Amino acid sequence: KQWYQRRVRAPRKGMMLSVLIGSGAQVFMMISVTLVVSCLGFLYPGNRGFLLSMGVVMYVCFGSPAGYFAARIYKSFGGEKWKSNVILTAFFVPAIVFSVFFVLNLVLWGEGYSSAVPFG
Repeated sequence: KQWYQRRVRAPRKGMMLSVLIGSGAQVFMMISVTLVVSCLGFLYPGNRGFLLSMGVVMYVCFGSPAGYFAARIYKSFGGEKWKSNVILTAFFVPAIVFSVFFVLNLVLWGEGYSSAVPFG
């Protein structure tokens, strides 16, 4: 009986787990649709910027399903604050990615590299 009770209890950090699962689902859906469109031949090698643009558009389009998915997982853990879960799903992973990009760009800019993204 103890083993059964240990298996079905909610995780300690259910909010963070559901946020990361929702963001992972968003990235997975984005990559899947982009790969399907690419395999169907809609992405041409001559138009290099279209792949990145399509990836960004697909990431934005799958933001709502990711929030819904994360909130459903969080509520299945018995969580009460599903609205803050949806907000965290929308902002947590992109904030980390932006912060890493910004710090690396500052380092490149400080060293004088031409590959740094200009600020102005």
